[in-house]
Amino acid sequence: MCRRNAVTHALLNNNAHTNLFLIQEPWFDTIGTTRNDSAHQGMDVLGGVASPGWEIIYPAIPKGLWPKVMTYSGLGKCCNVWQFWISCSVVLYSVEISLSITERK
Repeated sequence: MCRRNAVTHALLNNNAHTNLFLIQEPWFDTIGTTRNDSAHQGMDVLGGVASPGWEIIYPAIPKGLWPKVMTYSGLGKCCNVWQFWISCSVVLYSVEISLSITERK
């Protein structure tokens, strides 16, 4: 996705047939500000693109770095996603997927 906010929003909002996205090089930047007594202007809160129909599953992100891959799981769709790490390496990302069969009408 080349760290593009608008492209990620377009992908998430216009895809009704996908249950899971693994996005490489996701947009990850300031999404808000939190209060902090030692910082007069507050501290930036970093995050990825949010969309009402998708749950973001963040990898373990070392302080000062950005994620290389982020997982988006469709809310109310057929799979539940849990993330786990085999290693603390920044380049290794492992996702466990549990599928539940849903009857479509």
